[in-house]
Amino acid sequence: MGVALKDPSGTVELALRCDPARAAALAGFDPIALCVPGRAELAAWHGRLEELGEPHGGIVTGAVGHVLVGLHDPDGIEIRLYSPHPQPGQGSEQQEPRP
Repeated sequence: MGVALKDPSGTVELALRCDPARAAALAGFDPIALCVPGRAELAAWHGRLEELGEPHGGIVTGAVGHVLVGLHDPDGIEIRLYSPHPQPGQGSEQQEPRP
């Protein structure tokens, strides 16, 4: 059982499947990471999760930039949101303290 999704422009397609046994085996693992355009957008997600009272591990510096860690779906699978480091010439971003 599952569902397939596509954005209106057809750029992104995503298929989700229901398989509780396999989902349980992935608990604590992060098989998906979603890129957001910049540090401000990542901070906005952080703020929204705080408003909703959704547990997470805060924003940390990762190998590819800044990462919001510790966000889990109902099966315990970690979903990471990240913003890559700025490209040369785009300026630098400062890291905020982790809550």
